[in-house]
Amino acid sequence: MTVTEFTPLASALGGALIGFAAVMLIALNGRIAGISGIVGRLLPPYAGTDPMGAACIVLASSLHPFSIRPRRGSRSCRRSPTGWA
Repeated sequence: MTVTEFTPLASALGGALIGFAAVMLIALNGRIAGISGIVGRLLPPYAGTDPMGAACIVLASSLHPFSIRPRRGSRSCRRSPTGWA
């Protein structure tokens, strides 16, 4: 298992940027950022929306987990003789 560095500042900055982008999207466009807003564009009324683009995003999001080939015997947490690894 590869251990990565703990980077709280970079993580907090990334989360703040995502939050800022979501707030700006709803403030400027009146649209909700997220899968619920995208799926909502698939349902009637379709006026002024792009249902084909939304369908592509939903389809890609649904199929993505199947595109990842798991490594044989890989697990997120394994018990080692010295503790959790």
